[in-house]
Amino acid sequence: MLEQSTLYGRAYLSEKKGKYLSSRPVSLTDLEFGPMRPVFLHPVSDERMIMEDRERDLWYDYQGKEGDLLLQDTKEEFPRVEQPFFYYYGLSRYKDPKTGEWNSHRYFVRSQPSVTWDQIPDIRQIEIPLTLQRLDYGQVFAYPDELNRFLANAPSTYVDRYKRPILRMHQQTFPVAMEKVKTKWKELPPATYPKVVSLTGTQYGVLDLEPEHTEEDQKVFEEAPGYYKEQTPRGGSHKLVWLKEPGYKFRYSPGLELLSQTQVTFYGIEGTWISDQPDAVSVADWKIIGNEEHEVKALLKRPDVSEEVAVLRQKAEERYSLTRELAARGYAKDPDPSHADYVALYKLYHSDVKPYASQFKVEELPWILEAYSEDVIPHREKHETLRNGLPYLVYLSAIIIQKEA
Repeated sequence: MLEQSTLYGRAYLSEKKGKYLSSRPVSLTDLEFGPMRPVFLHPVSDERMIMEDRERDLWYDYQGKEGDLLLQDTKEEFPRVEQPFFYYYGLSRYKDPKTGEWNSHRYFVRSQPSVTWDQIPDIRQIEIPLTLQRLDYGQVFAYPDELNRFLANAPSTYVDRYKRPILRMHQQTFPVAMEKVKTKWKELPPATYPKVVSLTGTQYGVLDLEPEHTEEDQKVFEEAPGYYKEQTPRGGSHKLVWLKEPGYKFRYSPGLELLSQTQVTFYGIEGTWISDQPDAVSVADWKIIGNEEHEVKALLKRPDVSEEVAVLRQKAEERYSLTRELAARGYAKDPDPSHADYVALYKLYHSDVKPYASQFKVEELPWILEAYSEDVIPHREKHETLRNGLPYLVYLSAIIIQKEA
């Protein structure tokens, strides 16, 4: 779905992929728009929305789950909400600059588009614009007083059920990058969203015990000194700790990691304050991951690699390659999305790209691999960050290519 939630604002293409939400900015000038319909949206919940068409004097009642709704009824009058949301509604198509492929999407935009296409959407099915969905957890998250005092001035915001830091304003949900968050923990009252906090620049970290862990993992977690511990919705555990050696991430095993210098979500489930002054956690036996800097070889400006990607996709189809499907499935099993990104790129490179790498320019290969992986790797805010002047996935692609050269 394409949404522009503010007049003259940025437009975003969004797609739900399992437990991930892929969303990326696009320019309206890069799209072709079908005939538009001015509508007023009355969101009732994430499971119901009323669409008002004032030109036709009709109201459409949609209901369903996860924001994907089916038409239930059409009437000439419905109860109004206090402030409906105005959009132009229709069908658009977008040519992906990375792959050269055209894809059609329903659109809800605030700026009136120029109609250059003749297709219209099926009115019987609709999706609520993402900013009009609450995307909450359906339960209130509260925290012990000790934790509230400890994190009182830490940069914090709420996080939706797709693990995106968000701002809730005027009955709308907006994703936000943590580095742009201005609110503090103490300014956020209990809500149906958990809180995410930035630990960047501190000597604090969080032990993250996954639901699937060993008895040894459990023992190491329980014996580690800390300030506070809690359960996670998926059955894991968190423990807030103090570090003498802050890094980005330390891994004890696949079931136990230590996060620092990053954002961490707290849930308050069975939250228990342990100590005001715990000893530092020792990470002598842990593997440091995710904080190395690499010199990589790649163009700093995005080249047009749509033809190269089309060639690779054709060759993969000719060989009946299943690597794309296998790489995509990995996200359902891997609790660490950063690790899943690496594994997906690694698999795609070795199976579908490396055999033909000699046909392409060396400095363009990271961009080719990143573009080739686009519909496999669910988009996250992290992918928009830069490493050595390169988008995160391009940088990661360059590391993989150079290691395997």
